[in-house]
Amino acid sequence: MRKSVLILSLLVALAGCGNAGTPSSSPSASDPSAAAREMRLQSANAVCVADQNRARLVTYPSVGGELGAGYLNGTGDTAVVLLHQAGGGLCQWLGYADAYAAKGMRGFAVDIRNESRVDDTVAAVAYLRSTGVRKVFLVGASMGGTTALAAAASIQPPVDGIVSLSGPAIYAGADAASAVKKLAMPVVFAAGTNDGNFATDAQSLYQDCASKQKKLILLPASDHGVLLMSRGMGDFVLAFVADPVAALSLTV
Repeated sequence: MRKSVLILSLLVALAGCGNAGTPSSSPSASDPSAAAREMRLQSANAVCVADQNRARLVTYPSVGGELGAGYLNGTGDTAVVLLHQAGGGLCQWLGYADAYAAKGMRGFAVDIRNESRVDDTVAAVAYLRSTGVRKVFLVGASMGGTTALAAAASIQPPVDGIVSLSGPAIYAGADAASAVKKLAMPVVFAAGTNDGNFATDAQSLYQDCASKQKKLILLPASDHGVLLMSRGMGDFVLAFVADPVAALSLTV
């Protein structure tokens, strides 16, 4: 029995030597910050992120000591914060984050949980600015659109533009209807005409928005949220990020 224990101990020791110099993918139990980061990234459900791109998954400080999380790709001083719709996750925007990175910008697909999504969005902008970003745009789908509008009302200095795709006026405590009355930056409201109350809300939000640089886009479709990007909004968002004011005169 003692001989078996010695052999097992030797095998474990050899295995440890074989891994010398290779960083562990699991956070140390003695490093609570690493453990908290790993737990937050796991809750973000980033199964779409390939192993070679895991380093693009980041966490950042939010309110109350909580962590925000997202997929960040690219460099440059312009960033596009991408906010997903309910029932989805950052994977909805992953391809777009990579596309913006290819254009010389930073694409940041953020995981937004119902209870903290507005705070996490505000914190995401602060995080980006702390890393050298000078221009920030918010693009949100459905719940993410409401989140973008609600968060923008409290971000200082203001973001450079917002695109709401099928964002309802109010969603689970996030109040875009009140927020739009405080916005002065370029804002775009888009929805499908056959998407029920989402089209109605887009119109009312547009009408109540205080910005003098705003646009309402109603597409002849029933597509919702992120799906509107394939209905012409994808090219429009690129134009909007490049020159928000000029983009307001474009036809989608």
